[in-house]
Amino acid sequence: NLGQLLAGRRIYLKPVETAKSITFTVIDAITRRPLSNVEVSLDNMKIKANRQGVFKISQISKEFGEITLTRRGYQTLRRVIDYKGDEARTIEMVKQER
Repeated sequence: NLGQLLAGRRIYLKPVETAKSITFTVIDAITRRPLSNVEVSLDNMKIKANRQGVFKISQISKEFGEITLTRRGYQTLRRVIDYKGDEARTIEMVKQER
């Protein structure tokens, strides 16, 4: 019986390593150029990407988070971010159809 086999044994899990901070660059999906004035919503915070389309998330305490990117003339983008892995990432935004 598996329950008896595991009784009294402890299973140790290593804490997941998340990045200390992640720098994102928001670009146009077609021109590949950085997008300025992108509003970023993360949990209950709102920030703006700088003129070069860059924003940074730091003091990360969980494995995943959902961000929403909005910019006039572009489709709103919702994405779940995995905080494990690369510390520099690129996000593409697509122009709205007219």
